Amino acid sequence: MNPRSLLVGIGSAHGDDRAGWLIARRIGEVMGERLSVKCARAPADLLDWLEGIDTLDICDALLGEATVGAVRRWDWPAHEIERARFSGSHDLSLASALALAEQLGRLPPKVRIWGVAVGKTRALDSMSAAVTAALPTIVNQICGALGDA
Repeated sequence: MNPRSLLVGIGSAHGDDRAGWLIARRIGEVMGERLSVKCARAPADLLDWLEGIDTLDICDALLGEATVGAVRRWDWPAHEIERARFSGSHDLSLASALALAEQLGRLPPKVRIWGVAVGKTRALDSMSAAVTAALPTIVNQICGALGDA
């Protein structure tokens, strides 16, 4: 891992949708200067942050895929993420943002997507107990994978 690695948490302040942000921030605390961490409201935001990046990891909330708190990983290109229901109502889907970055020649050689199964993402909801309880395990799982990279 080196500073040319970027972890982007995608989310919002709404219910479990904040999982991507919280996970990214906690991983940043654990891994320190070995990677850069940013939080985005939409997948298109990451297009501005790819200059000089060798490895991109993306963490986002995933709806209806598995038991709340479960983690799913894809290595790009991963056409199955086009069918995955990420939690936000983004103008540009994650798959579309990555495909655009690829077409523009800006996509790093290594891209991993981490989908975290969540429940509630409505504006007034607090984070669910199931996702809150799963956060330490999720952070450890992703940190382990990042450390092995």
